[in-house]
Amino acid sequence: MKGFLGFGKNPSPPNNIHFELCGCKNEVLVLEYDQEIGLMDCAIYEHSSSFAHKFSWFQKLRYIWRVCRYNKPYNDQIVLDKSQIQNLKQFLSRCI
Repeated sequence: MKGFLGFGKNPSPPNNIHFELCGCKNEVLVLEYDQEIGLMDCAIYEHSSSFAHKFSWFQKLRYIWRVCRYNKPYNDQIVLDKSQIQNLKQFLSRCI
């Protein structure tokens, strides 16, 4: 993830960005708080290990059908354990 979100060679993210790896290890929850305007950007990214498994033709067609039918490119969830919830709570408390 070199250079991801402008970190360059610095491996530690700034205090206003928080990462949590999903319990299934396929997605990463990224929260970035902008103190200047008081808004938080929440995103779920696919983890690099999820790219090891390519979609079958059926999965590709199902994905395309969901986009055409519901106008939503992806529908997912993220699973966090108690320690991750505690870390998330501490990050959100710092933002408030």
